[in-house]
Amino acid sequence: MKNIPNIKVSDDELKLLTTKRVYSSGGEAYICLSPDKKTLYKIFRKGAKVVPMKENKQKKIMRLHDISLEHTVQILSTISYDGELIGYETSYDEEDRRFYPPLFSRSQLIEKLKDAQSILEYLNSQDITYGDVNFRNILYNRRTGKLKFCDLDNMRVGEYPIDLFILPLKNYKDMRGIDDSTDAYMHSLLTLQAFDLPLFFSRPEEFNKEFEPFAVE
Repeated sequence: MKNIPNIKVSDDELKLLTTKRVYSSGGEAYICLSPDKKTLYKIFRKGAKVVPMKENKQKKIMRLHDISLEHTVQILSTISYDGELIGYETSYDEEDRRFYPPLFSRSQLIEKLKDAQSILEYLNSQDITYGDVNFRNILYNRRTGKLKFCDLDNMRVGEYPIDLFILPLKNYKDMRGIDDSTDAYMHSLLTLQAFDLPLFFSRPEEFNKEFEPFAVE
């Protein structure tokens, strides 16, 4: 097993990261630009308070650092504050943008969705279920035209399970459990969403609401 580097942050550094350097934020973490603006820090929070990273996530981050996945952001180091791990550092490319379907023609969108499917199949070959297959978790590089996945700590990695479930994924888990078809199912829903073709709901806004950044433990 490789030794994963660790970055220790002080009170002042943590305050600066979570106020002045927030790149984006979700329900469970701040995504912050590192001091040199060449990498990103994911720092876990509950409300506005920074909290320790859960043990399950710690183990996954260390495993992912060891295997260096393709087609994803890279895990570079852990981040600690006051003796506790509070997050991790990932690679960052300023040409990466969230994958936004309206920016592509129909034929381009079909090709990108096929690319996303291939990445999910690759992850499956590494004993990984991505789970939260969602446009907010897929990055499109404007320079290379390639896709990569982010938000790696929530995946199933070997024996370490998914931590949080958006509603469609929770419904699937309740019916079938997390199995070899989980990501295929989620990718199918993503494809329907990309072309505004809701399968289960009479109005598109009802379908899209299922994919809001809301999670159920």
